[in-house]
Order: sequence, then structure tokens, then C-alpha cells
Amino acid sequence: MGIGEDIQGALSDEILATAVGDAWRLAEAELLDSVVRVSEEIQRLEALRVKLVGAVDHRCHVDVLGFPNAKMWLASKTLLEVGAAGRIVMLGRGLRFQPEIADQFFGTTISAEHAALVMKFCERPPKGMPDEALDDCRRALLLAATGPTANTDAVRAVIARLERVFESDDPPPSEDTERNEFHASKTLNGRVAVKGDLDAVTGEMLLSALSGLSKPRPAQDGTKDERTPGQRRADGFTELL
Repeated sequence: MGIGEDIQGALSDEILATAVGDAWRLAEAELLDSVVRVSEEIQRLEALRVKLVGAVDHRCHVDVLGFPNAKMWLASKTLLEVGAAGRIVMLGRGLRFQPEIADQFFGTTISAEHAALVMKFCERPPKGMPDEALDDCRRALLLAATGPTANTDAVRAVIARLERVFESDDPPPSEDTERNEFHASKTLNGRVAVKGDLDAVTGEMLLSALSGLSKPRPAQDGTKDERTPGQRRADGFTELL
């Protein structure tokens, strides 16, 4: 099936009619079925978007995009933030080199988040793992990631087990500073999105530094600090800087 047929198949008139119609008229069984079917359509469209964006990233250059890269172009044309657009671009780019994972994702048997986790493991496997073990590890991860009962914790647990199996003389993942990543990028509205992955020691240093700065601070009259934990950490990070 070509991409054009994918689009026509995904945009089911019957499901769209249900989505925009009077949901209150549906019987309970029909309502439940409609939610599941619309969710399946969303999954198919998300997979299709990744496929198309991957093609844009591969084929379209600055003079065609009108932007420095596919991520910025996608964010400018949709309601996506730059960080979310970047994740779609990276997934589409990576799946071009991981056909086994791509088949599962484009077949809508695994989610985008799980596909990204499996892909990251395959791109950067444990240093002690022999090349011939990669196919079996990939199959194990795809099995853990398949179906509506799959969850991120389970996929991460399989990754952790595989990393333990193939431990080498190199530092364990918690101590491997070569895996450290820290991303800070401007969004379209001028704010900055931050994401990182740190080794245990560096992470503990950060958490310790933020701990005292992000505690709830009641007002002088005893009024409860209404900030969320995330807001308190952001304020603490500002003080830390």
C-alpha cells in the first residue's frame, strides 16, 4: 500500500462521522468501540506522519524547507513544540536504518515512545555485547514493546536486564559518563525546552543542589505554597544558575 492509500485508509469517513457527531446518541458498547477505533486511527496517522517527516528530513534541504532543518519547519507549520517536532524527525531518521523496528512501528504494533527506546538500544548497545547478539536482543525488546498491554517500564526493564547480561569491564550504565546528554533548545515563543540524561553521580549532584532550593515555602501568614513540584524545581534551578 502506498502513502496516498495509507492516508485515504486512515481517514475513515465512518470514524470521522462518529467523532464529530453526537456521541451521546451512541450506546455504551458503541461508545467504547468508537474510542478504541479512533485511537487506532490516531496511531496509524502518527506512524504515517513519522514516515512522511522522515522522507522530508532525508530529501528536502534548506532551500525547499525555508528553515534550517526539518524540525524547525515542522514546528512552524503545526501546533507541535520544537522539542516534540525534533523527536518525530529523529525517529523518522533512525527508522530508515532499523527496518525491523520500522516494520513494527509502521504496522502500529508498537508506540513511538517504545520504538525510540528500542532504536536507541540498537544504536548504542552495551559495549560488552557481541554483534551477533543484536538480532535476538532486538526481538526480545520488540516483543516486550508489542501490543496495548506493553508499557515503558517493562521495556526499560528488559533493556536493564540486557545491559546486565552483557556487562563488561566498562562502567555500568549508571556510571557511564559517555552517555550523558543535555539538550536546551529555544521554542517558537522564545522559551527554552530542556531535556537530559545524566550518570548517577552527576544526577545526584544536580538533585542535591536543587533539593534545598525547591522545597515548599509557605507565606509569612502560613499560607500553603501553591507551586507544583515542577514549578518549585524550575524556581530552584533559576536560583542555582
